[in-house]
Amino acid sequence: MVRVIRRFLFCDRGAVAVDWVVLSAAIVGIGVASVGAVRSGTNALGEAINAALTGATVAGNCAGDYTLQVLTGDLAGEADSLASEVGNLSDSELLAGYAEVSVKVENLRAMNETDDYINSVLDHASIFNDEMQARGLSTPEGSTSFNDLAGLSGACGGGGSGATSDYQLQSLTADDATAVQTELDQFRSPEIVDFMQRFADDFDVSMANGDVDGMGKSLDLLYVAWQLVAARGDDPDATQKAADTFNRAQEAYLTVRR
Repeated sequence: MVRVIRRFLFCDRGAVAVDWVVLSAAIVGIGVASVGAVRSGTNALGEAINAALTGATVAGNCAGDYTLQVLTGDLAGEADSLASEVGNLSDSELLAGYAEVSVKVENLRAMNETDDYINSVLDHASIFNDEMQARGLSTPEGSTSFNDLAGLSGACGGGGSGATSDYQLQSLTADDATAVQTELDQFRSPEIVDFMQRFADDFDVSMANGDVDGMGKSLDLLYVAWQLVAARGDDPDATQKAADTFNRAQEAYLTVRR
C-alpha cells in the first residue's frame, strides 16, 4: 500500500491535467454499485471508475464550472436580486465591490468559519465575477482572482471549501488516481483518514522545502482519499476529518501558488 502511494509521491513524471470532477462524477454515477465495490475490498471500484470515464470530457471552461453553493433553491431570488443590483454598478464600483467580497472570503477562511457562511459569501463573489467577465474586466489589482478564490487551481476547476466543487489533479493521471483508490479501498474509513495525515505530513515537508510539485502530488492523494471516504458515506466523522485535512492543505497550496 505505502509502496504504491510513495511511487506517486516521489516519481518525477510531469503532471497531466485531469479534472477530478470527472472522476467524482463517475463515482456518483456508479451509485449503489460503488457501495458494494467499496465493501468488497476488490478492484471493482477502480474498474467501475475507469468504465465510467470512457468518453468523459475534461472540463475546459473553468469560469462556467462554479455552481452557486448557498444562494439556490429558496434563496435563488436573493441571487437574482444581487445580480440585478451588481449589473447597475459602474465599472469602478463593480471592481471595488469584488475586491471587498474577495477579501471577506479569505478572512472568513482564515478564521475557520463554517462552510455555509464562506460559501454564501463566495456565491456573492461569483455574481460580481460574472458581471466582471460580461464586461471584459480583469480582477482588480491586489485582489485574488475568482478562480483562485473558489479553489479553481491552475487553468481549470479546483475544490473550494465544499465537496461539490471542481478540482483539477495537479500530478496524478486518471489511472494513478484509480490505482490509489483501489489500494485505499482495502481499509476502513478511519484508517484512510490516518493515511491522509501521512499525506498531509509529506505535504508540509514539501512546503517547508519550497517543493511545489511535491505539494501538488500530496494534495492529489489527499483529494483522492477524501473522495473515497465521502463516497462511502459510512462514517460522518471520518468524512469531516478527511474534508478538513484536504481543505487545510489546499488553502496552503493556493497561497503558495499565488
